[in-house]
Amino acid sequence: SGRAEFTAPERLSSLGQSPKGEELTLVTLRSNDQFNTTVYGNSDRLRGIEGARDVLLINPEEMARRGLSEEQPVTVECALDDGVPRMVHGLKVTAYDLPDACVVAY
Repeated sequence: SGRAEFTAPERLSSLGQSPKGEELTLVTLRSNDQFNTTVYGNSDRLRGIEGARDVLLINPEEMARRGLSEEQPVTVECALDDGVPRMVHGLKVTAYDLPDACVVAY
């Protein structure tokens, strides 16, 4: 067509894998007041997050399926089974418009 053509994959993964069972895809991002690794504030006006960066953004329907409530503290653990535990404790569940089986954290 002479124009750019975009195709959105069903699931994003650098390894070409989709989440299995209860697994979720974790997307990391930066806030509007962050430059590289320097954080200048704890609010994100782009996403309506005020005063905190220890949040886990998740689709409201996904929250309901998993029995989670707003601001409930959770632990996020890597599904990679290489014998090295990778986890973050105390992220607060926050409802946000995201695709199913996907969560977002800073």
